[in-house]
Amino acid sequence: MTDFPTLISKAKPSKRTDKYLVLSALFHLNGNKTPTTASKVSELLHLHLGRKAPKNVSDSLRKCGASAQPVAKGPPLLWKLSQNGIQYLRDMSGLDLSEASSDAQFGTDIGIVCALEHPELAAVVTALGGPSKWKDASDARYAHIYRETELTTNAGKPLKLIATTSTSMGLTAAAIATTQLILQFRPRIVAMTGIAAGTHSSNKQFGDILIADPSVDYNSGKVALEGGIREFLPDPYIQSAFTRGSAVFCENIAGTIQFSRAFASTGLGPHQPNLTDCILDPWEQQTK
Repeated sequence: MTDFPTLISKAKPSKRTDKYLVLSALFHLNGNKTPTTASKVSELLHLHLGRKAPKNVSDSLRKCGASAQPVAKGPPLLWKLSQNGIQYLRDMSGLDLSEASSDAQFGTDIGIVCALEHPELAAVVTALGGPSKWKDASDARYAHIYRETELTTNAGKPLKLIATTSTSMGLTAAAIATTQLILQFRPRIVAMTGIAAGTHSSNKQFGDILIADPSVDYNSGKVALEGGIREFLPDPYIQSAFTRGSAVFCENIAGTIQFSRAFASTGLGPHQPNLTDCILDPWEQQTK
């Protein structure tokens, strides 16, 4: 399923009308199959666009004509994205928007990349059932070692996880590990767990989720003379990590902050919540 940021980025600025924005939000919310409310559309738009979001989403939906139609009187009124609306999005974005179920695209549910075998991966294994619950999923053709396990949600659904570590420190090793994990196991979500280089100050604790702003890639920048001193000046805004990261966090993984604290309870931090409740309940809400 094409996500909202992709739909927005693929349309020329002149085509990003209120109609395009609300229909893109409807598509992202799976509104072509499950009707949703104007308030849900508005929440998504404000999450990603802030002040640039349409002011009156209900009015914008009514003005979409045959592209979006009310299917239940409510309250609240439920809106459904029509075939006409999907075709409109295709025409404006140039994307081949698939309406088929995306389940077949994924081979596993969650992929976890750790920086180190100890303590990060060891803590993940301990937090999710212990070594006896995990099995080797490695392939001799690849350098990385993979471990897999399966949990059962409170609703009785299986949840499959794959975990691995980078072969060394740095962005390149992390990128290779992540790419190979995606290509081999096709996870729905990829997360990296780590100890943030030992960060433990200013009320930050192991288990907290940190979003850096600015985000600096030490491989990008230039060397300059400042006051007779030769120093490296990195490019601090290769990507807007805070804006995009905050949107993804709030929309998809807010519940996993509890999981991260459960992870910390394995010995890397003081938090002591129940792991099963932390990881499974938010996941079920996302996959209903």
